[in-house]
Amino acid sequence: MEAERLKTTSGLVSMSNGQTEGLDPATANLATVIRTAMTRLASEIQRTTNHYRAQMSGSAPVKAYLCGGGASLPYTKEFLEDKLGIPISFFNPMHNVGVGSGVDVNTISREAFILGGLIGTAIHSIGRASLNIDLEPTAVAKKRANQKKMPAIIAGAAIAVLGAAAYAVTGYMGEKKAEEILAGVQPAVTSIKSAQSALRQKEQELKKLDSTLASYQQLTLQRYGYADIIRHLLEQSEHKDYPYWFTDFEPLAHFNPEDTTQITGYSVIKDSFTSDKNTSLVDDIRTEASANASSEDEADVYSVNAIRLTGFVRRSLGGQRIIQDLQAKIDGNKESLFTFKPGDVKLEARQIMELGAKDAKVDAAAGAFVPFKLVLPLKTPIPVNFNK
Repeated sequence: MEAERLKTTSGLVSMSNGQTEGLDPATANLATVIRTAMTRLASEIQRTTNHYRAQMSGSAPVKAYLCGGGASLPYTKEFLEDKLGIPISFFNPMHNVGVGSGVDVNTISREAFILGGLIGTAIHSIGRASLNIDLEPTAVAKKRANQKKMPAIIAGAAIAVLGAAAYAVTGYMGEKKAEEILAGVQPAVTSIKSAQSALRQKEQELKKLDSTLASYQQLTLQRYGYADIIRHLLEQSEHKDYPYWFTDFEPLAHFNPEDTTQITGYSVIKDSFTSDKNTSLVDDIRTEASANASSEDEADVYSVNAIRLTGFVRRSLGGQRIIQDLQAKIDGNKESLFTFKPGDVKLEARQIMELGAKDAKVDAAAGAFVPFKLVLPLKTPIPVNFNK
């Protein structure tokens, strides 16, 4: 209390050590102590602003405001201006606050900077503050928040107890009521079960229709699929110089896109056949499992999933490059019937293309022409019926 009285009655901020000359020893010592504290305050303000500018990319402050009782010490404003290097003014919290007719306006204007904390608390308490800065420690804030929740927790516990009691009382009544409701809805349940049975029957009929439709779709593919493929292939392979021609068009089964070492697949066309009406041009290249199936219901069907083209290309007009360009053109057509990416990985050239004869003598004998094989995987496989 004595220190506070001395500060308010005799305290001042010493601008320098020389300013204490002419003062009584007690006042000089007090001014020096206050100057030391104010020097630390100025250093802390500078460290805070420097940290803010470094971490938040903020701008340097251009003006400061003084408020509170300590601001009334003589030379406080001048001392901080000298240390901080920016203009300083006294903060007026009464700028937008009206006062009653019995209040001394001159005194309020002169000492308004002392009332900052009081005015801020009053505005905050009535919910009119436009800016709130909470310096309350986290632990204290949690404790106060928990204290505010206690009435709600107690009320919730009381409601839970009352709810349990009400449930116990109404349990028996609810059971009797449920029996009455069940008896009332029983006819509706019976009707729903009957409708459910009818729906299941219709579902079975739809499945049979889907199966029939799939059979017709397979027949359509078998009848018109190759015609569409040849037409599409002719459109894609059209060339002004006609540098290549095809000698074989072979449907392939069991083309395996996962085998990256070679061209895979088996031709479904027999190498030779008789004219007997009971024989077929289609070869038996079913998988071993389906070929050995003992069930009479096992369908003798497999699918053509690729087309193999065999032919020659003029060496003088580009040779192998011409076939590579043809494959790229087919691959780039969004409406193509073929796909060179049946899975997540694009097929490699050695899986679909063979340029030149494997035998060097045969390749040399071809002279001006280069033999080639090109496999075109189908987007939609074509089923094949095999007649034994």
